[in-house]
Amino acid sequence: MDEETKGLLMDSLKESNKSGRLKDRIIVLLVALCIALAISVIIMGRITYDVMTYEYVETTTTDYEQTVDMSSSGENANVEYNDVAGNQYNDSATHNEGGAE
Repeated sequence: MDEETKGLLMDSLKESNKSGRLKDRIIVLLVALCIALAISVIIMGRITYDVMTYEYVETTTTDYEQTVDMSSSGENANVEYNDVAGNQYNDSATHNEGGAE
């Protein structure tokens, strides 16, 4: 074979090797992406399964009405009821009813 043909064959072989390496990298990338996609699908499937297996319970609310006797006797007979509209802190501050002036 003459030198020109040998040169063309060598050039085509080099290009073929470059192209093969590029294809290999693309294949590795695609495999990695497929694995990541499979893991994502597995995780989402597990979350969906967990949500579907929740037990929903209905709750009922019962209202009770009570009366409270605020009168006291004995040791604590002078304890005041802390009324929000009045002496809410039950102290002698000037801003409360009955506090020091």
